[in-house]
Amino acid sequence: MSPDYFKNMMNQELNKGISTPLGVAIIVLIAILAGGILAWQGGLIEKISTSTPTPTPTPNETADWQTYTNEKYWFEIKYPNNYEVVIENDETGLLLVHFINPQNIYYYNIIVTDKTKTPKFSNFISNPESYEHIKVENYNNVEWDINWWTGGTGVDKNPISAYTTNEKHIFEITLDSQTKAISLERISQRLSTFKFLELDFILPKGMEQWKIGETHTVKINQPVKDFYPFTHLTLNKPNGKEIGIISCKIGGSGEIVFNWDTKTVLNYCGAGLEEKIKEIEPGNYMVAIAKDIEGRPIIATSELFSIISK
Repeated sequence: MSPDYFKNMMNQELNKGISTPLGVAIIVLIAILAGGILAWQGGLIEKISTSTPTPTPTPNETADWQTYTNEKYWFEIKYPNNYEVVIENDETGLLLVHFINPQNIYYYNIIVTDKTKTPKFSNFISNPESYEHIKVENYNNVEWDINWWTGGTGVDKNPISAYTTNEKHIFEITLDSQTKAISLERISQRLSTFKFLELDFILPKGMEQWKIGETHTVKINQPVKDFYPFTHLTLNKPNGKEIGIISCKIGGSGEIVFNWDTKTVLNYCGAGLEEKIKEIEPGNYMVAIAKDIEGRPIIATSELFSIISK
C-alpha cells in the first residue's frame, strides 16, 4: 500500500467530520502507518538482510604434513613435520613403523603383517578378545575396523587400534594411550591420510600407434607379485572385453617390463596347444592386468592405443 492510499483515507475521514473518538483513533493510526512506510522507503529503518553467511572452512591440519611411502607394501601415510620415523623389521616379514614426536608422547605406529604368519608386535591381532569394537570407517576407499583396548588397567587411557587387509597383508595403526574421545579423533585423522598406492601402466601411452608384428614393450609402475600373485597381462577392447592373454602369470615373476610381438595373443595359459594362439586385428585396444579367476576381473588398465597394419 502506498502513502497516497493512507492520505486519501485520512481526507475521507476529515471530510466526514471528526465526530467520535473512534474517528480520531482511525486518523492517528493511519498517520502512524503512513509515516512508517515513508521511513522504510527512505532508508531510515534498516532493512533485514536474508542472505546466509558463508561458513568458515575447517582447516586441514594434515595438508602440510610429510608423507611416508612404502613401495614394498604399496601404501603411504602422512605424519607431522616434527615427528621422527623409526622402522623395524623381523624375520616373519612384518614391518613396524614408529612415528614419534620429540617429547616421545602421542606417537603412533603402523604394523604390516603377513596373513600367513604370526605377528610379533600386534596386541590386537594376538589378543582380539581384549578389545572393544567401536566402528567401521571408510577413508580413501579403505575400510578400517576401529577398536579400543580394554584388556589392561586404566581403561579410559589405553591404546586404540584400527586395521584393514588386502589379499596378502594386514595393516594396523595403533595410537598411544589417551582418553577414548581424543584417541578416536586422532586415529581418524591419521587414517584419513592413509592410501594404498595404485597400480598403473607406464607403457603403452595413450594414442600411441603400434604396427602389427613389431616388438613393443608393456611396462607397469611396480611388480604385482606381493599383492596379486595370480594375474595375467591381457589385451582388451575399449569396452573391457578381453581379446586374449599377452603374458601369463605375471604376478609370480616380479617383473615390470614385458616384450610383446604385437601380433598374437593366447586364448588360455597352461598345457595344450589346440587353438591356443590367435592373431589380432588392427584396432583400438588397452592392456590390462587381470586376476586369474572366473570372470577375469581387471585390476588396472593402460590408456587406449592403436594397433595398425604395416
